[in-house]
Amino acid sequence: MKNIKKLRNIFISASIGICTFCSCTSILDQEPIEYPTGKTFWQTSTDASTALSGCYAELRSILLNGDGGMAYFTYGDFPTKIFDYGEWDQNSFAGNYQWYSDSDMADWSKFYKTINSTNLVLEKVAAMSIDKFGTDPALAQQQKNKILGEAYFLRAYTYFYMARIWGQFPLVLKAISSADQAVNDVPYGTNTQVLDQCISDLTQAAKLLSWGYTDSNEKAVRANKGAVYSLFAHLYLWKARPNQKTIDPNWITKAEAACDSVITHGNYQLVDAADYSKIFKGKSDEGIFEINFDVATNEALSQYGFTTYFLAKPILPEYRETPIFHFNPEFLNLFNDEKDLRRTAFFYNFGEGDQCMCAKYSSITFKSADKKSWVTDDNLIIFRLADIYLLRAEALTRMGKYGDARIWLNKVRNRAGLDDFAGTDDGLYYEILKERRRELFLEGQNLYDCVRTGYYAYLPDYSQQRYDGEGYYWPVNSSLFVRNKYVQQTPYWSTRLQ
Repeated sequence: MKNIKKLRNIFISASIGICTFCSCTSILDQEPIEYPTGKTFWQTSTDASTALSGCYAELRSILLNGDGGMAYFTYGDFPTKIFDYGEWDQNSFAGNYQWYSDSDMADWSKFYKTINSTNLVLEKVAAMSIDKFGTDPALAQQQKNKILGEAYFLRAYTYFYMARIWGQFPLVLKAISSADQAVNDVPYGTNTQVLDQCISDLTQAAKLLSWGYTDSNEKAVRANKGAVYSLFAHLYLWKARPNQKTIDPNWITKAEAACDSVITHGNYQLVDAADYSKIFKGKSDEGIFEINFDVATNEALSQYGFTTYFLAKPILPEYRETPIFHFNPEFLNLFNDEKDLRRTAFFYNFGEGDQCMCAKYSSITFKSADKKSWVTDDNLIIFRLADIYLLRAEALTRMGKYGDARIWLNKVRNRAGLDDFAGTDDGLYYEILKERRRELFLEGQNLYDCVRTGYYAYLPDYSQQRYDGEGYYWPVNSSLFVRNKYVQQTPYWSTRLQ
């Protein structure tokens, strides 16, 4: 096994660093206010909105910034052998957690900046009088509810994200003076307690948010009920993953119902196959929740962001002959049906070996005449309608409603130019997972799909034993043991790390 530190050196030599952002003027991307509590703040709706925007900025930074350029968002795909990289053995992600236990990525304390920001918004905005939000009482209440609802969603999403990575960790629900102190000697919340808190927060968010947007500029990039119920669906099916000792059938039923709410009330539409690129450009009719990037507002991902790993000439003529990451042929075999329109919509040079590149995040704006400096401004997709269709198919299959499940699977297949699935009911569950791999690769879903469905054990370098022992959780950074007396190593890794 290659030492993953070698990979970090390779990244450096290839000029691939940690994701950074351009300076920006948009309110969404301004530097988060460091927990403002003074009397001069929290006086107007603008103060409240600015603080909420800081929460979004914190979340975006967490998802895209990581040691050696390996961000949390990209980890949702990398360990599943979708990609190959020359001498780099991806088994490092499967087994070499000794390195990860000492890396910045194994330190969950950075997530508490987002948590503390949302806690602060929830506490301070709740205490603000309605007249701070406008002269019309109804509109003022709506604005206040919207800010609180988005904060509840962001806290739930952040905790759910952490729950899929570590399982359990300190559960902090009160704002403190510094997020750096949030993890110091705070007792753990169990995985059940964490997920129950997420459900509580989402329940509040659902009461406070609407399905639409009062400002079209906020479409998909700010949370609404569509985002809330999409997270409900993911969360309930995560609770019902097959390796759990107790699985309540109601969780699966609730997940399916949440998908139905999104589909019935969200007014979302699958984009036409000819317009697949609109999904990633952002704010499409299919988008439910996504992280915003926009060159026009000086708000974009720099050339050293994760998208650069998958691009080369001629998209980036002054960069590399071939992408740093190459698609694994076994993954590309999922697209072996020549009628699959995603072969050309999601890839450049499909079937041409090392020249095959990902087209999902390839909106390039060159910043210099020599084309050696650029930014990308495709949005980072978190939830979209195709995801919810397939999640509903997954839930229906587990409920034994195979005919209904086929309807939602086939909607995604047909949009891509494929015929209805003609296999047996016994093969339907696995086919839904394969369709999610085809449709949602590089959208941070793949690894969690495999864990949630139980197919994690069939991935290369994994096993049923590891799945049963929840070995998909990350180890805990060694520095946290010094900062928090309650910290325990993730059970699977407690006997495997020296």
